[in-house]
Amino acid sequence: MSAAITGDKPTMQVGDSFTFRITGGPAPPREWSEHVIEVLDGGRYRARVDGHAQPFVEFDGPGNVVQPPPWPTLQLLQFPLTIGKQWSNAVADTPVQTRAIDYRVAAVERLKLRVGEYDCLRLDGHETTTVSGASVVSAGTIFFCPALRHIGLRETRIPNVGVVRQELVAYRPASSPPANSPRPATP
Repeated sequence: MSAAITGDKPTMQVGDSFTFRITGGPAPPREWSEHVIEVLDGGRYRARVDGHAQPFVEFDGPGNVVQPPPWPTLQLLQFPLTIGKQWSNAVADTPVQTRAIDYRVAAVERLKLRVGEYDCLRLDGHETTTVSGASVVSAGTIFFCPALRHIGLRETRIPNVGVVRQELVAYRPASSPPANSPRPATP
């Protein structure tokens, strides 16, 4: 495993497809997919997201949903990602609700997913949601996998709820036929 791995903001391609499975918490497990339909300048892209009411969702890199005005955008990942980098970000969604994150790139770890085994950057931190003065702080771990150009795994430990996991379970780069996945990185 190489400590020199970094996570630059990936450039998506029209046709890239990522499928995630969410488990844990009170809701039943479910899968959803993100299909890149347009690539914009500066690493931004638009994707069709299964089950989303809008025709597309705009992203400023993986995990960073660009909210339509007047809502603010919370930057979950601040690229480039390098070992030791730390950041915080907070937004006021409404006059009574705020969301904040605080993450640090802690290490490079080998992560085994359904789509293969990859060297990923492990980010440790917490996410805080405050509504009418009451805050819930949830510890979080995010694995950003440069070879996949996306988040491979995100775990959020929510008080009184448990661990909610979002795992990448299928990946099809635009350059691959639908049945193929990328080859796992070699050790």
